[in-house]
Amino acid sequence: MTLNRGSVHGIKPNMGIIGGDGVVGVVKDVSEHFCTAVPLINTSFRVSGRLKSNMNFGPVEWKGSDYRYTYLGDIPRHVEITIGDTVVTDSRSQVFPQGILIGTVESFDLQEDQNFNELKLKVSTDFSSLDHVYIIKDMMKLELQELEGKLNQ
Repeated sequence: MTLNRGSVHGIKPNMGIIGGDGVVGVVKDVSEHFCTAVPLINTSFRVSGRLKSNMNFGPVEWKGSDYRYTYLGDIPRHVEITIGDTVVTDSRSQVFPQGILIGTVESFDLQEDQNFNELKLKVSTDFSSLDHVYIIKDMMKLELQELEGKLNQ
């Protein structure tokens, strides 16, 4: 995806992108007046998502087949899962604010190791008709990174 906003507009790599219906992607590269983005429906895109009903979280990733669906993994087998449950961004993402809509649970299945469920999500953003988006500038990101950096010293 290419957007008509760049460094002169304050855009930087790794800024989150949302639309009116939820998560769209992340800024990858920036020129003076444009930026490119990795959308949610790209196999290299990862974000931390959580079930709104019970707060369980895991990685959200697209498998590369249907642009309408993505997957939430690593949900423990004992967790009660409800078809239609909402999946939102998790605070662990550090790209998106917590609670931005990703999609709803369409189906689920135990992963190969049989300890975790993999949930198929119907994405909330309709990428076939996406027009306007918002690029998120996290005013507290630098402060948080500096504080967390002290933990590694």
